[in-house]
Formats: sequence, structure tokens, C-alpha cells
Amino acid sequence: TLQRKKVKISKKFVTGLLGGIAAGLFIAGAQAAPITTPVGLNSGEQYRLVFVTSTTTNALSSDINYYNNFVNDLANLNPVLASLGTTWTAIASTETVNARANTATHPVANGAGAPIYLLDGSTKIADSNADLWSGTLDAPIDLYEDGTSPISAFLTVWTGTIQTGLSFPDRRLGETAIAYAGRTDQTGGGWIRNSVNALGQERSLYAISGILTVTAIPEPGILAVFCVGLTGLIVVRRKRAA
Repeated sequence: TLQRKKVKISKKFVTGLLGGIAAGLFIAGAQAAPITTPVGLNSGEQYRLVFVTSTTTNALSSDINYYNNFVNDLANLNPVLASLGTTWTAIASTETVNARANTATHPVANGAGAPIYLLDGSTKIADSNADLWSGTLDAPIDLYEDGTSPISAFLTVWTGTIQTGLSFPDRRLGETAIAYAGRTDQTGGGWIRNSVNALGQERSLYAISGILTVTAIPEPGILAVFCVGLTGLIVVRRKRAA
């Protein structure tokens, strides 16, 4: 009967929708993106983000703009980070510019600043500018620009910088033949100065955003879940049709 057909159609739709939700969630998971608003912050609060680059460079250049452009261009290849509209700078020192000046994290000149987070939405590495250069981080800077972790146990990172955010003669990027490098598994002074490397070697860089402000974000509701389900359902039906 017509009534039974309606029930069958309804069951098919519900079953398809549930399958679509699962498929949609799988698709969303497969397209993981960096989380740019840390949990626990309220609308209007300020913060900064930090990551280690997934690509590497040598440290032959003595121009700080080379390193800033390197990290900024890499960040803006990710649509989520590009949408922030911020400028990313390298936590690095050359002969003419030290890291805390380059990143506007000088505890005196730039004040307290803002807390600094990784791109997982929860891990805070420092509470303020002074905390960043206190000699100890709250957590290591060990996530890429897409929010994922390196496969290796740690990365070596060009810095040319000591624990206070200042440069050191003959150990700055592009200055002589060697420079300081940090490690991504360190939270003590080794995060910024762990070893001395030849400038021609390929290493990652640390990148930090400008100061960002939390904007109000509506809570996800049933409509969002329904839309995810429909997206997944469309994908599933297209695959079956193919």
C-alpha cells in the first residue's frame, strides 16, 4: 500500500542519512585541519599560535625577511591559516635582528603579549612574552602547520637564538659557518638552543602568528549534524552511481 511504501522510503532515508553522517564524519576526519581557536578562551580574548614547519631550509641567508617569508608563505598555503589574515614570523635571529624583536615578543618593548598555543586547539606553550623567554616552555613546539605531528621523534630547528630570545655572536643565521638550532622535543632551553649546525644543512623553522582575537562562534546544533549527514549521503550515492 501507499502507506507501507512511505514507511519503506522513510526507513531508507533514515538509514541512508545515518550512513551519510558516518561517511561525512569520516570525510571530515580525513581532511583534518589545524584548530585555530583554543578551547577555554572567551570572545574578545587574545592569543597567538605557533608551529614548526613541515618543510626545511638552509640558514645561509643573513636577511631575516628570508626566514619570515619562508614561514609566512608556508602558513598561507593552508586555507585555514590563510583565513586568519595574520602575518607569521620566524622565531629566529640574524646578525641585525634578534628573535624577540622579530616576533614582537620582547617582554618590555612589547609588554605581556598573549598566551601562545599549538594548532591542536588546547596545548599552551607559554602564558606571555616573558614566559616564552623564561628558559622553559609549558609544552614542546612539535606540531606542523596542519596540526599534525612529525613522524620522527624530534626535528632540528634553525633559531640562531639563546633562551632569552637574543642572538649570540657567530651563532646567528647567515652570519658565519654555523648557527644555533633547537629541538622540537625539548621544553627546557634546548627548544631554542640545543646544538650547533652548519648553515648549509636543511632544517625546519618555528613560526609564530601575530596577536589574534577570539570571535563569537555559534555552538554546533542538529542542523550542522544534518548537513554533515546529507554531505556524506550525497558522496555515498555518487560513488554507488559510478
